[in-house]
Amino acid sequence: VEVIDYLKGKAKKDKRIRLVVNERNMGLPFSLNRVIEMIKDSKYVARMDADDISVSTRIEEQYDFLEGHPEIDLVGCGVYFIDEGGNEIGKRNVGPSHEKNFKKAMGMVNIVSHPTFFGRTEIFMKYKYRDLRYAQDYDFVCRILEKGDKVINMDKYLLYYRKANHK
Repeated sequence: VEVIDYLKGKAKKDKRIRLVVNERNMGLPFSLNRVIEMIKDSKYVARMDADDISVSTRIEEQYDFLEGHPEIDLVGCGVYFIDEGGNEIGKRNVGPSHEKNFKKAMGMVNIVSHPTFFGRTEIFMKYKYRDLRYAQDYDFVCRILEKGDKVINMDKYLLYYRKANHK
């Protein structure tokens, strides 16, 4: 309740912020689609998880990348892994940057980290998230690629991805 009150205060001060609270846990795909359907006047959607940390230039860099590459619909980036205390414990390579090799790699494993998604709003509206128990992000990217739309990772590390219970 403290967090919700805090966010309500922020939303009152900044009309760009719209707080959406589910009365009960509806699952990630439902919640993401609910917010996507509410978008009215934004050219882009940025995705991130609450316990992760973006570098201060992430949104600007991904925005500039898509503005400079109109053929690309969704972009991700590399991540630094951090533990619960914020200590760096590794990093995830951004994978191949050439489109052909990127699609081939995606056929084996998801190489786009979900909290780094930054894409054109129409792509999120077109594909939305399916109500799957796991791997909704992988399914989302694979469907985009399957239909011929373009996804790529920037060759930069722009997010600190928190790994819980690191051993």
